[in-house]
Amino acid sequence: MNLKLLLGLALCVGLIPAASAASKHAKESRWDNCEKLVMAGYQGWFRGDGKDGTKAPWQQWGKSSQIDDEHMAVDQWPDMTEYERKYTCPFKLLDGSPATVFSSLDASTTDLHCRWMREYGIDAMAFQRFYWMLKKNDHRDGDALKVLKNCLESTKKEGRAFMLMYDLSNYSQDEDHAEVLIRDFKRLVDDYQMTGGQKTHYLYYQGKPLVCLWGIGHGGKKGSGPHRYEVKKFIEFLKHDPEYGNCAIMLGVPCYFAERKYDCSSAKELTEIFALADIFSPWNGGRYATTDNDFLGVYGETFGERLAKDLAYCKSKHQEYAPTVYPGFSWYNAMRTGEGLDGPFGAIPRRKGHCYWGLWERVVKAGCRIVFIGMFDEFNESTAIMKSTDNTPALVKSKYIPTENMGADHYLWLTQQAVQMFKAGKQLPEVMPVRPGAKQLPMEWGQSINRQVKGQRK
Repeated sequence: MNLKLLLGLALCVGLIPAASAASKHAKESRWDNCEKLVMAGYQGWFRGDGKDGTKAPWQQWGKSSQIDDEHMAVDQWPDMTEYERKYTCPFKLLDGSPATVFSSLDASTTDLHCRWMREYGIDAMAFQRFYWMLKKNDHRDGDALKVLKNCLESTKKEGRAFMLMYDLSNYSQDEDHAEVLIRDFKRLVDDYQMTGGQKTHYLYYQGKPLVCLWGIGHGGKKGSGPHRYEVKKFIEFLKHDPEYGNCAIMLGVPCYFAERKYDCSSAKELTEIFALADIFSPWNGGRYATTDNDFLGVYGETFGERLAKDLAYCKSKHQEYAPTVYPGFSWYNAMRTGEGLDGPFGAIPRRKGHCYWGLWERVVKAGCRIVFIGMFDEFNESTAIMKSTDNTPALVKSKYIPTENMGADHYLWLTQQAVQMFKAGKQLPEVMPVRPGAKQLPMEWGQSINRQVKGQRK
């Protein structure tokens, strides 16, 4: 019998395996070691007044695309000293100068932010891609894709790792969510070469591209709606697709994910989804307020106790753990309605950095290998660690978290100090370090607010 015919028959009946599809991902990454890794969440959602090319002027700076005393949406104000492009607001600052802000749409902005990440020791940018933007012909998604492309280029330029973080907070119930995510991931890999190239700078975990899905399991007893659990199909695609698969999965989960109670859904669908995770990253932001000498959670346990339980759970499941540290929490201007329903201002005080340092100290002491900073640029809820200023808008109703005379880059500097000790395998001192020349010493534990505050993330 003809040899070609024999080979053809063998392939048909499965005696000889057909050639597998080639992977779309790079075989190697410059970032393939998550031992003592520090990543920072990056929103990238701020827009200028329309002159930056966006169709949504003042997005995230103000509500309803307006920026004034009635529509302010941030509780921190950026220090604009180093920005190449600035957008002038329709009001002045306290010193009488014109108020300006940056646009995340500008490549010069992402270049600056990634330079700060390099200078202050942050390894990876966790870029948030919001599900509600993944709509056909939605101009907001077009802007977000441009920011993503800028971030890919900026992180590469500054030698930082890039990781995609899908934020699933605003899942709707009118579509096949998994198919929307699959289609989008393929686009990012094919059109933007997100994980491609000879040696990518995309973040890998154990030789695989690491993809984070944030918002899995939030919602307490009612859960997040049954539609949220359709994400399992997407996770299986990321793990097993012959071209786009072989990815590692990091799940952004509620604080009490390990015990499936309080802020975490007890829905049975979560069990299978949690089993597919490589890394868990619980959202601790807003969950812990400082007391006399510790961090007390809204459900009565300390942050250290929570870390120990989470680490034990992950170890038993052979999964990794990446807790969140944050500088404080405030959500006043964005929630302000004038109807007695105002959001909390300074709900979790920064206390000149003692809150941030204390969380870092406990995370390192517990033996965590990965640290997630939430967030780098989140001015809306005042969890941003990037440079801010006390020269804020001269407005009447709006309020802004002060730097407390610690300097514009104080939280970046604290990050640098913590990262250096973390990577050197040293324990952080309980007393926060003070930079030479600082105007004031930090507050002591005994001067705390002694209260518990419930915080909510978007």
